[in-house]
Amino acid sequence: MSPATLILDRVTKARRRPRGVAPGFDLAADLTLEGPLVVGILGGNGAGKTTLFNLISGREAPDTGRVLCGGHDIHRVVYEDRVHLVSHQTQRHDNRRFGFAGWSRLAVSMYERLHRRVRVPATKPRIHLWDEPDLHDGYFPLQMHHMRHLKSQGHIVLLCAHPHRPRDLAMLRAVCARYLFLQRGRIEPLADYEALLAHAPAREYLGDLVERLEAPELA
Repeated sequence: MSPATLILDRVTKARRRPRGVAPGFDLAADLTLEGPLVVGILGGNGAGKTTLFNLISGREAPDTGRVLCGGHDIHRVVYEDRVHLVSHQTQRHDNRRFGFAGWSRLAVSMYERLHRRVRVPATKPRIHLWDEPDLHDGYFPLQMHHMRHLKSQGHIVLLCAHPHRPRDLAMLRAVCARYLFLQRGRIEPLADYEALLAHAPAREYLGDLVERLEAPELA
């Protein structure tokens, strides 16, 4: 089986928020990821991480561009088949239900026929989104083991996390080969952990975690 592929082809998404909440941003992504790969997704609150994951999983449509998962434009695939392409594990409760809350199955079917959405084979997804798992959870090392297993099968894993302790950063370093750092919708691909530390905005985001992780008493 060929490695998993994820292509964000000139994708843009404007995010506007009510006044007094948080500043909006214009997300732009034009990149290709090919498995086997585990990528760490980092950035502060409001950076665009959740929006990026929603675009990849098909929960939100881009303003422009395409998201190709295994060669399929996920936004041209019927909603119930998108889980065959992307697994999105999140701790958030999303009431939007892909924008079809309250719709009958017949209404959804008619809408998707009108928009010429296609079916895809019922297979296990090969792109996996881990959306801010609890790094303090004692079971997270088991999740790391599962991520490594998926990588060994040629899959792509995107792990979005907020490290708060040196141990959190150590776990991310252990499982992630590459990183994407987001800031106000801008995505910076970083080749490895050293590149992450060399990127000034990312280093500022991590704060003193790097020094605390490298301190002799924590070695």
